[in-house]
Amino acid sequence: MLLWGKITKYSQLEEMFDTLRRRNITTAQMHLLLVLASRGDEWTTMNDPMSQLRKTRRYEVVQSSVSRSLQALGETNRYGKAGHDLLETRYDEEDSRVMFFRLNQKGLKFCDDLVMKL
Repeated sequence: MLLWGKITKYSQLEEMFDTLRRRNITTAQMHLLLVLASRGDEWTTMNDPMSQLRKTRRYEVVQSSVSRSLQALGETNRYGKAGHDLLETRYDEEDSRVMFFRLNQKGLKFCDDLVMKL
């Protein structure tokens, strides 16, 4: 029975990782996606997920990596090609250098589907 439970759990995890492989989502992007999913539909800036990622990782998280992952999760990636389209973005009206983002409905559904596979 214990072995069957482990095989079942492995197949569920394999199904989840297979979904990520098909969508070409990296581990860093997935980690960031989960951090954003924990915030729900709340708008956030770059600093919020960076501070949360720094708490959960043993090594330094640099802004450029988070920025690239955010861009890949958005409509277009850094090469101008289609991204995963899982984020909504908007700029601050007072300071145009500050960008806010959150998961869109497609991103929330994607996270829910992954959680259901666990």
